[in-house]
Amino acid sequence: MSGRGVSQFFTALFAVAAFFWMGAVFAQTDLGPTLSKIQRNGTIYLGHREGSTPFSYIQNGDEGEVPQGFSWDICQKVVDGIRERLGRPDLKVVPLPLVAASRLMMVKLGIADLECGVTTNTRARQKMVSFSNTFFVAQVKI
Repeated sequence: MSGRGVSQFFTALFAVAAFFWMGAVFAQTDLGPTLSKIQRNGTIYLGHREGSTPFSYIQNGDEGEVPQGFSWDICQKVVDGIRERLGRPDLKVVPLPLVAASRLMMVKLGIADLECGVTTNTRARQKMVSFSNTFFVAQVKI
């Protein structure tokens, strides 16, 4: 390879590396509306049900009434990931009681950042909010 060929090769290599590096930078800074709000406020509002045992319910403890359940535990792992992603180990978690009739609207309006409960994932609901991966499947028989 001639001197000019080597120069062109390294120029092209640099351009490709810069392209991927810029993609990584933009991916890191483009948090979307919910994560941006959480980053800005230093607080995440976790919506939960008070009586959907075993997924989301209230239990009396040393600190008063505290959310519990399988969905709540999953949300705590999500919060750990958000803390890491945002570099905010001090991220404050605020539990927010929700009722079945308004839980999706609370998420859609940004009052709750995440719902920690059991909500059936339907196409109509997908038009309102985003869903996580399915972690529980049930079938009703008559």
